[in-house]
Amino acid sequence: MRKIKHHHVFRTLMIGMFINVLSPLGFAIESAKEHEIKAAYLFNLGSYISWPEALFANESDNFTICIVGQHPALVATLRFIALKRKINGHSSVVQTLERIEEADVCQIVFIPRDQEMNMTDINTWHQKKPVLLVSDMDRFIRLGGMIEFYMLNNRVRLAMDPESISDSGLKPSSQLMRVAQLRSR
Repeated sequence: MRKIKHHHVFRTLMIGMFINVLSPLGFAIESAKEHEIKAAYLFNLGSYISWPEALFANESDNFTICIVGQHPALVATLRFIALKRKINGHSSVVQTLERIEEADVCQIVFIPRDQEMNMTDINTWHQKKPVLLVSDMDRFIRLGGMIEFYMLNNRVRLAMDPESISDSGLKPSSQLMRVAQLRSR
């Protein structure tokens, strides 16, 4: 059992380490599970966004990725990666949230597709805060989101609204802009 778990963990880390090479092509790694790929993307997104300096007043401040709702496989994968990886020199932490109002400590908030009915509340809470909103729900960008995971030919791809990201005081890197499909609301 322990060997299997280490293999799973190693595979997850390898996906995260190679995402920069593979992301322009999307992911079609049959042995990787969708939640592992999304976890790798979420961690790497933190490095491809410029964050306001005030968010990290101290070097000891954590980079926090939050998940709204209960998604045990994604959370477990993110927490494992968080033990091994830093984002922009900051230790990474993963939190689960019951409600979006709890997300004030987060830099990235992943809003799963089952939260679509809460998008009005999410947009009201967000109000241009320097928080990156990411989801796998259909039409997420049209609903007010910033980065949307979508499937194309069995590959997880990224779409993003650079204007929405910039309006929140964040700046996407040129590398991220080349990899993602650019959309607007």
